Amino acid sequence: MDTAQLNALIAGQMTDMAAAWTMETSARAAISGKGVDRIVNDLFPGVDSKLLASNRDIPNFLQQGTSRYVRAMTRGELNWEYEGEGDPPDKGDPGTDLTARGRNLVQDATVDALVSGKFAFWPHVRADGKRRLTALSGFLWPVYESGDVNEIAALVQVTSYRLGDKTVYDVRRYSPGLLEVFSALDDWQKFMGTPAQVFEQRHALDRLPVAFRIVGRDADREPEGIAQTALPAYRRYVKFAVLLAFIATRGGFEERIVKSDYLSKLATDNPRHPLVLDLKRVGVNMIRLMDAGATYERLDPVVLGEYREQETAARSDVRDAMNMPDTGGDLSGEALAEKREAYTESVESIAGSVADALTEAHELGAALPGSDLRPGWRVTLDPRFTRDVAVERKQLLEEYKAGLPRSVWFSGLQSLGMSQITQVHIDAALAAEEADTIPTPPNRP
Repeated sequence: MDTAQLNALIAGQMTDMAAAWTMETSARAAISGKGVDRIVNDLFPGVDSKLLASNRDIPNFLQQGTSRYVRAMTRGELNWEYEGEGDPPDKGDPGTDLTARGRNLVQDATVDALVSGKFAFWPHVRADGKRRLTALSGFLWPVYESGDVNEIAALVQVTSYRLGDKTVYDVRRYSPGLLEVFSALDDWQKFMGTPAQVFEQRHALDRLPVAFRIVGRDADREPEGIAQTALPAYRRYVKFAVLLAFIATRGGFEERIVKSDYLSKLATDNPRHPLVLDLKRVGVNMIRLMDAGATYERLDPVVLGEYREQETAARSDVRDAMNMPDTGGDLSGEALAEKREAYTESVESIAGSVADALTEAHELGAALPGSDLRPGWRVTLDPRFTRDVAVERKQLLEEYKAGLPRSVWFSGLQSLGMSQITQVHIDAALAAEEADTIPTPPNRP
């Protein structure tokens, strides 16, 4: 595909690219350490900054969920096996890169998969002549062939950095046999109208020079991560959690009313008078000041139950979107089994994509000029979480063969995420066990 055709495809997708860039930026900010602060400031504009600061200490479930996936992946086991012809070569296997940097590559790819539903590895030779395998950072956007979302014509990468007192952008476009770099842009969406540095990628003339994978798609077949899906629910959770904290803070200080003609007139004539200012220094609640003949009626208290229900529902929605197994005891039985099965499947899906991408990255790296890598290897990634579950299921089977009651076996399998085991199966096994233990009365002549 020539440059003019590629530019036309990108121009037609620029609106979608900009929207996706905004969503990914918001998701990454929410997961980061400053994510809650940014969301609170967005949800409560104009609220006193000190009051916000004193009530924003709430759990970051997006960050917790992402960390849980990252732990499951990085504690896994990276292996590689030779699938080429003949005996495996003595040198040049994937361990050349993965022994030292495999954990970091898996972590970066996992976070990107959760946030954006996609990630990429780039094997290349640096300016100093050394070969390097990196996980691409920033915003990635696949440019599909016209009418086929399974054929990627190019990959666009957008990164930002500070230059003096402003933010500028670099855009890189990867296409078969070519890398184009557009540097120091004020507006990344206008990169096609600027000159680019061109680097030929002769080792990848018929394919992208990067190992790119899409892990999740939305209804429009565009990449989407589960953290993006969970972001609206998390914003709702933050809103109701902070509101509850506001109400508790206000309610923790007794309301006070001062009826004084003198102070009322003083406050009207000179609001900054020291006597008036001293009256306001009572917790977060202001003194209600009125003349002696005035009347005052307190409003009904806020019903906290409604806010608590909304907070609980939003927290549950976040966990559902992230496929996070419940750790607070809110779920049990079939519901907990379904959640754990969904989490296990998500972990295994990401692990499979990462392993496939590392395999392709090794093939690309082996094709680089002067490379010390050898082709023919396949990389596998076995998350520790899934290995532990498999071991526990096997152990339960052995215990069942040794005499463990069938109902206990079923219950154990269900707790390990086997959603095919329902409460009906467990109850039936219990009934059969109880029937076997009922003594049979002797027959009388």
